[in-house]
Amino acid sequence: MEAYRETAIDHEAGAEYCGISTGERAVKTRLYKLRDKHPESVEIIAENPDGSVFAHIPWSWISIKPPKKINFSDEHIEALRERMKSARSTKQY
Repeated sequence: MEAYRETAIDHEAGAEYCGISTGERAVKTRLYKLRDKHPESVEIIAENPDGSVFAHIPWSWISIKPPKKINFSDEHIEALRERMKSARSTKQY
């Protein structure tokens, strides 16, 4: 059975922790790494048969913000392009 591919965050007003339920591989990996690094703060509550997990993490760790927009100069873009071209030409297969 394949895990559902969504992430849900559940939080009660005033609670220090929130619950995260996810079947997304990237989010599960991040939760496990956080648990390993911060075992006192992150608890994996359930690992479900469908591959999804449910965890508790501190509510203060949740942030909603738009991605940063970076404006590169034309010179910087050209330098990045040349660096990528050089890296691709030296890559051994």
